[in-house]
Amino acid sequence: MKLSSRLMAIASLVPEKSYIADVGSDHGELPLYLLETNKIGGAMAIENKKGPFSRLSFSVNNSLYADKILLSLSDGISKLTPNVDTLVLAGMGGLLIKRILLSHPSNLLNVKCIIIDPHKEKEDAILALASLSYRISEAIFLIDKDKPYFIFKGTKSLNPVSYSQEELYLGPTLKEKHDETWVTYFQKEKERMEQLLLLPLPVNKKKDYQTKISYIEEGTK
Repeated sequence: MKLSSRLMAIASLVPEKSYIADVGSDHGELPLYLLETNKIGGAMAIENKKGPFSRLSFSVNNSLYADKILLSLSDGISKLTPNVDTLVLAGMGGLLIKRILLSHPSNLLNVKCIIIDPHKEKEDAILALASLSYRISEAIFLIDKDKPYFIFKGTKSLNPVSYSQEELYLGPTLKEKHDETWVTYFQKEKERMEQLLLLPLPVNKKKDYQTKISYIEEGTK
């Protein structure tokens, strides 16, 4: 099974021999790939609408791994089973990730690892993880089909978790990795904002751009 670069990056962050719950599983590509490569012991594949759930069911039930994937027509993590130790929230906005995580926090009791792929509002998603004491332990930035993706792995922490505004904007751990693709992306973002600053903008918007430019200048040295 061949996955997109984005899904391959997510798969690389999944712990060995874990039992995952894939929220918004689409056709079940991620759990099917992880089972095919013998990386996980089993999976829960979740969709919250009948149409997508029907497509997911067809894909899984016509695979070799139907007996290892529990299909769930449910909302987010509302029916998460106790054996799930790794949660994947990919292909959605950060505000939706936040809503899902904070809607049933008691269902996360046995979840040691949460992998998120916020397509926007990444700061909201990261802060939601932090509020639940999940610290970003690994992160991947990549460009897939001309779109930028920030992928984060949150690991349960015994201590309170907090981040600076710079870390939230650039992505926790990504500054330390200093990946060339990440640096190039933010340098282009800096150039874009510098051009916008030439326009007549509200004071608060100008200040926001200037702050982000300073984060980029410091973080990409």
